Amino acid sequence: MTREERWVIVGLAWLILFGCGVERWRREADARGWWSAAPERRAETISAVREDPETVPSPPIDLNRCDAGDLERLPGIGPVRAARIVEWREKHGPFLSVKDLVRVSGVGEKTLARVESLIVAGAAEENP
Repeated sequence: MTREERWVIVGLAWLILFGCGVERWRREADARGWWSAAPERRAETISAVREDPETVPSPPIDLNRCDAGDLERLPGIGPVRAARIVEWREKHGPFLSVKDLVRVSGVGEKTLARVESLIVAGAAEENP
């Protein structure tokens, strides 16, 4: 067997192993509902995620108008942080920008980075 033939065999073996790995990942992901070859199954999965109360709502949450329940739907915000955010707003007034969220105890830069695209700080005059 020549050197080139050995390289071809090694390359084919690598492709087979890679393909097996991709197939295994796809099956695991499909079992968890992350991915499916059937478009209707993907649509069902997306619909289920949107209807799940634990998922983030489509429109951004206004920090100056929301309640603790709305905030709990954000990633990384549980009941304690949500209550702190509402309490901070009641004590200090409306948030002037989304970045003001880091002033709340227990909310740091990492949490802000996770939720920044999902929240807004509406104008103070819009608040009830």
